[in-house]
Amino acid sequence: MNAELFERKYKKKNKLLKFFLGLDIGVVQNNENKTYDRIIPDATVDMAMTATTIATGSLATTIATSITAGALGVATTAAAPVLVGAAAGVAAVYLASKVVDYVKLPDGKTIRQEVKDLYYEGTKKIGGWLDKAFGWA
Repeated sequence: MNAELFERKYKKKNKLLKFFLGLDIGVVQNNENKTYDRIIPDATVDMAMTATTIATGSLATTIATSITAGALGVATTAAAPVLVGAAAGVAAVYLASKVVDYVKLPDGKTIRQEVKDLYYEGTKKIGGWLDKAFGWA
């Protein structure tokens, strides 16, 4: 099954599945496009961006829980602050992932694609330096 068919069949229908399979789709697309030297840099950027969106959600959860608990004068383990914090965390992760994957830069690329391209170029440049300095890359 090629990447486009897989993406149409599974990712478009299920948002949660789309979130977790993003890395796999990138590897499949690089394999199909014969851009094997981009698989590791692209996967690294995908993992880093996913970790960043999860960290954003954790931060939003913590802040919203603390503010709600303080406003209500209850412990942070009470039901209302936990629910508000959880909702804020989910919203933050969703918003962060949308910004990274759907906001277009002036050159037409998404933020994720721009970071992937910059990271790829950087790894090639560092590899060239290592090759010159030590005879290996």
